[in-house]
Amino acid sequence: MRTSVDQISDLEQLFHHKFAQQHTTEQELVEIFDEMATNATNDRLSKGVADHRDEIRMQVTRLEDVFAALDRPAEQREAPILDGLEQDRRMLEDAIEDDDLRNTISLNAAMMTEGIEMSAYEGLSTMATQIGYDDEIRKPLESNFDEGNPRIANCRRWNPQLS
Repeated sequence: MRTSVDQISDLEQLFHHKFAQQHTTEQELVEIFDEMATNATNDRLSKGVADHRDEIRMQVTRLEDVFAALDRPAEQREAPILDGLEQDRRMLEDAIEDDDLRNTISLNAAMMTEGIEMSAYEGLSTMATQIGYDDEIRKPLESNFDEGNPRIANCRRWNPQLS
């Protein structure tokens, strides 16, 4: 995984950098959401997080299709935003013994992650349009964005205390 940033001198290079970061983020989220689904003590939260994990797998597949359309190998880039969120989630989970509070931490992490994903896809779609990329590149990014929009509201439904 690339941990350094090469000199970026144009929009296309910036797009490739941010796109690789998003690909890495989504791959790591599959593992993180799998762990959160397993550790949740509430069935609704566990199922919601597991369903979200499966949707993220589809997003990864779309991103790999974009790499193919760009005629580039799938690249890994460090994703410091996700690293920070995950570090915070783990730190809080270690400090909390109550299962309901731990479930709340997982729910909050899922909602924060989804918000960041939405912003990332909106930014990538905007850059792809500015660069002049065709639908083969733009459509998967837009699909990932469109899929994520209702997920933020769905995250709230996973909370057993809101039922």
